[in-house]
Amino acid sequence: SQYKGRILEAGCGEGLFLSQFLRANPRTDVYGIDTMSLSLGKARERIAKESLKAAKLINARADMLPFKNASFDAVICANVLLCVDSLTSVKAIIQEMSRVCKTQGKVVIEFRNRRNPFLWLKYRLAKYYDHTIVEQKHPLSTFLREDILRMLQGAGFHIVKEKSIDSVMIKALAPIFIIEAGKKGSESFLPLSLPNQK
Repeated sequence: SQYKGRILEAGCGEGLFLSQFLRANPRTDVYGIDTMSLSLGKARERIAKESLKAAKLINARADMLPFKNASFDAVICANVLLCVDSLTSVKAIIQEMSRVCKTQGKVVIEFRNRRNPFLWLKYRLAKYYDHTIVEQKHPLSTFLREDILRMLQGAGFHIVKEKSIDSVMIKALAPIFIIEAGKKGSESFLPLSLPNQK
């Protein structure tokens, strides 16, 4: 509910998040991009069915956003990096998020933690119980927290807030991280917290 203005979800899929966002923020100007036309169609249907304000949905890639510089007050990327096959691609997505994000704007990015042993095992065994993983050549990618933080810093962001999902005891082993970061020039942002490098 804190987000106002013009908002982009990079990788909106079938509109699950967008519909929730529109319910909480009906006055915002919301955009969603995805590479799957079928998913965009389902997102349109979901939003129309719930009688929500229409979002502007566009077939596009998160690493090649079809928007001008500094177009959005916030850019959100959730449940997307799981489908990205390399750190090089992640870096390109973060740089594009930075490019279209206004100064004093924010980004929210979610990713799966490579250090979580249960997630590692689950994804290694996925091809044995989910045939779509093989058919779609889904990478089921996980990443190190420090790599994502370093890329955000390199793209001109400061960390605002960080949340670990389903972390029972050890934060470093949490399966999912969500990071909210502010574009440099924003006020009251904390410096990025990176582990000591040896």
